[in-house]
Amino acid sequence: MVDINKYLPVVFVIIAAFVLQVAFVFSDCRDTPARAAVAFTKAYYRVDPAMADFLCQKRLMVNDQDMVEKYVQQVNQEAKNRGFGLNYLKHIVYHIETYTQMSDDNTATVKLHAKRRTSINPVYALIGKFFLIGETHNIDEAISVVKENGRWKVCGRLFDLPEA
Repeated sequence: MVDINKYLPVVFVIIAAFVLQVAFVFSDCRDTPARAAVAFTKAYYRVDPAMADFLCQKRLMVNDQDMVEKYVQQVNQEAKNRGFGLNYLKHIVYHIETYTQMSDDNTATVKLHAKRRTSINPVYALIGKFFLIGETHNIDEAISVVKENGRWKVCGRLFDLPEA
């Protein structure tokens, strides 16, 4: 006959691990100023139009012009002028460190320190890092973040994003 008491601690540990994992997943889904700044930065350097999801309304449309669309067109034109496709000007952002300074409940400043490397395709950055091909550039920015409609959005002067 099997003694259940021998297996009870193992079952308890498995259940506790499952409960902790669920708690970690829910806590990781929380919207924070740093998360908005990092998501915007990654999209910006990938020249991804999805960066518009992380911009405040004030920066999204200036003088009835979509700033994200204007930025993507500028980068695309720069790539054409240099004789490349758009993929040659995309970068991957890694080694990201953020420091958040809350001004009040609805505004914050995120100091972002990271590295970026050219990423023509997903494998290129890995191969470039392994074989020391290409340059690594540092990113040191202070990004203003505001809470808009219950979500943190990036606002203020942003990298080389066109302004009015």
